Amino acid sequence: MLKIRLTSWGWWSVIFAALVCGAVTLTINCVPLYGWFVHSHRLGAQVGWSAKQVIAYYLRLLGYLQIPGVQLSHTLPMTTKAVVHFHQVKVLMVTNNCLTCGLIPAAWFSWHRLGVRHERWLLLRPLAWTTLGLVMVVGWMCLDFNSFFITFHQVLFRNSDWLFNPRTAPVIKLFPESFFAASFGLVTGLVGVGIAVIWRSCRRELVDEELEELK
Repeated sequence: MLKIRLTSWGWWSVIFAALVCGAVTLTINCVPLYGWFVHSHRLGAQVGWSAKQVIAYYLRLLGYLQIPGVQLSHTLPMTTKAVVHFHQVKVLMVTNNCLTCGLIPAAWFSWHRLGVRHERWLLLRPLAWTTLGLVMVVGWMCLDFNSFFITFHQVLFRNSDWLFNPRTAPVIKLFPESFFAASFGLVTGLVGVGIAVIWRSCRRELVDEELEELK
């Protein structure tokens, strides 16, 4: 029994990691999401730019954060701490993209291997616990996103460089808290959809196995 449990959690860890990394990559590159905030919140007016200039800056920022070797020309005043923070985010984003490229094939292999063995139903227990954890995270974000956001940064960054002063680093005005909340919501939503699809497939296999045993 212990061997089966460890094996099921091992398979699920690969699949879930691929889901999370893939969801982060899709969200980061969801330019329409940011574009909506640019127009609805009039972000350009915060720094004296047009909406088109803000979108152009965001696209350059995406290139900087995800492509090794690319440098970002800071067209807004930027403190040394802000520059350091952007570099740290770049390291995380490049790492996430590399993990996504490696984990997606590994997750597909895991899913296929379990299907060949007719053992996808073994993922139901890990799925249930993961779903519970995801619901708790979503609840935390809904009840107190500011607390969640601060804790998230404290876990990922071992310094306070992520705390921007709008006067000395006005770039923070282009990224309101509501945008980050929507981004986190999109990530959890994508992961949730993936979990739901996998859960349905695993349940169907379990039912089919039970029907086979009854024949």
